[in-house]
Amino acid sequence: MKKYPNAQHLILLTLVLLVYAGCRKPIELDLDTTYTRLVVEGSITDQEQAHRVVLTLSSEYFTDQPPPPVTGAIVQISDGEQVFLLSEVAPGIYETDPTVKGVHGKYYTLTITGVDINQDGEIEEYTAIDLLKPVMTLDSIVVEPQMPLSNPPVYKISGWGQEPPTPDDCYQWLYYVNGVLQTDTLNKTIFIDDTFVNGSYLPGLTMFMNVEAEPGDTIKVATRSLTREYYTFLVTFMLETVWSQGGGAGPPANIKGNISNGALGYFSAHAVTFTSALVP
Repeated sequence: MKKYPNAQHLILLTLVLLVYAGCRKPIELDLDTTYTRLVVEGSITDQEQAHRVVLTLSSEYFTDQPPPPVTGAIVQISDGEQVFLLSEVAPGIYETDPTVKGVHGKYYTLTITGVDINQDGEIEEYTAIDLLKPVMTLDSIVVEPQMPLSNPPVYKISGWGQEPPTPDDCYQWLYYVNGVLQTDTLNKTIFIDDTFVNGSYLPGLTMFMNVEAEPGDTIKVATRSLTREYYTFLVTFMLETVWSQGGGAGPPANIKGNISNGALGYFSAHAVTFTSALVP
């Protein structure tokens, strides 16, 4: 015989639901403010081109405005022998002459001065240093359909190449379709170290999935060298953002870079090689 809840049970259930409904209350986080800091994003490579450094000011966590640019700074990059002065080509964006080219094995120092970020009337100086390590060259890449019946078609990119026997090498991969960079944000790139593959031949490593392209398009993969310090910075950045566990993660924190004097961000040096293939 089926048993139905009596009136007392119904009353108790109603009270429990009302209590839970009454517990709904919006939570407003009152985050502390902090002093304004310089934020640096820049790099130099072994490619002959204009190398860029972007300077902005830090902003509050919940702001929906772009960070203010830092204008009028004196920015230069040195390899210990030559000094390359950067010109401000747009507010907060500084570039070297397009003929500048980094050299493998050299340390590059970024120096920023002529700014008063904390508005105390004193001119400040910021520096950062990174090593331009050589990088492996992929023998070839292969582009093949990931889902042959999908419309539009999507592809995966795999790479073959000899990883050098030198320990502690780190890499970042980016790709282009017909010369247009597709990995335009960090979470779209691939970065790894050679802990488990040092000195090995990479036999068709799957690098990118869900690549949108058409038959006859040219796919180009860039392989960039990273120092261990910069690789760690990228991993930490991802753990604080895209790889964060949401509500289960710890409180957000500023990520330690290599800029002196309390500034945020990173100045990096890279060797770059390119490998291309046609979409079948």
